[in-house]
Amino acid sequence: MRLFSLVLLLLVGPTLACIEAPPSAPAIVPDMNTDDASNNVTDMESDAGCVSESDTELCEAALAQCGSLDVTDACGVLRSIEDCGACPDDLQCAGGGTANRCGSPDKSDAEICSDAEATCGLVDYEGREVLCGTCEFPAECQANACECVDRTPEEICQKFGYTCGSVDFPKCDGTDQSIDCGSCDPNREVCSENACVCLPETNEGFCNRIGECGEVIAEDNCGVERTANCGCEMGQVCAPDSNSETGADRNVCCLPETDGEMCARLNDALNQECQPSYTDVMDNCGQVRSINCDCTCLDSDSCTGRCGDYTTEAGCQYSCGNTCSQSQVCSTRNECCTPVNDTTSFCQRKCGTVDFTNNCGQTMAVNCGGCEFLQACISNECRGL
Repeated sequence: MRLFSLVLLLLVGPTLACIEAPPSAPAIVPDMNTDDASNNVTDMESDAGCVSESDTELCEAALAQCGSLDVTDACGVLRSIEDCGACPDDLQCAGGGTANRCGSPDKSDAEICSDAEATCGLVDYEGREVLCGTCEFPAECQANACECVDRTPEEICQKFGYTCGSVDFPKCDGTDQSIDCGSCDPNREVCSENACVCLPETNEGFCNRIGECGEVIAEDNCGVERTANCGCEMGQVCAPDSNSETGADRNVCCLPETDGEMCARLNDALNQECQPSYTDVMDNCGQVRSINCDCTCLDSDSCTGRCGDYTTEAGCQYSCGNTCSQSQVCSTRNECCTPVNDTTSFCQRKCGTVDFTNNCGQTMAVNCGGCEFLQACISNECRGL
């Protein structure tokens, strides 16, 4: 009986030792029952007596339905399983985004949009947003379908960048509607292909608008920097601006005072009757001059044929009052004058509001009207493209 017990102990002992050993610390020894050095186990039992799982059992334990799998078995051996199975024809491995699981294959955006019968907008597909296209103006995307919408004139003009003129645009019922997209600034622009185009002013208009003389550097009416040599009218000189508000960096056209006007001004400033001459004195335009003053003022005939206040060349100042008839005015030459306001001939080749000076020297604002089609009023002149 003792001999039988001893033999039984020798046979069962190794198996019990293997079962009782902790699974986290088995004795790892080379398995001579493997196909190659990768230890892809084909036998369920190693020489050490530890029984490991089969490939199928490892795949099932990992919930792996397909694909390759790297996993450590119960004996602590890292196993590489080439294939845990195949998926049905309508599924693919990791098709749902989870490794080793069979799922629906990824669809293209076109397929997803087609399945959803969506021609525009966003479609949610398993948490994935897919853009199914956009609609052409004037349609809008409503419930993933393009629907025609009648737009306002403002929306149509803004969509196509139209800033002026009229344009025909179809309505949803197929009929055309005429849209007015506004007008341009008549003083500097013309409407060309429904866009306002700036026409540059002439150098003369540039100089008149800036109000300076000499070499002038400034932006023209189109916002482009320009350099122009601006002259003055006959009898005027280009002089520094005496206006303290505009500054001394400006040059403006100035009409020099006569010797008589200068004598009267200087005599009045010196509070004296009359000085025969002045040397190296500055006139109203900043020019240094030497003048002789005629101090003989005869009052007897000073106002004959004259009106208003005037100063003689000799520097004598007279106030002759209003001696003109009702149909006359006192001209800038201090003579009674019948005004001729021929604005029709004056406005030829002019446009907009222009200062008109009549034969008596009176200046008034005259509206010369607008320009013809495809022309713009630039510096009071009609100019075309």
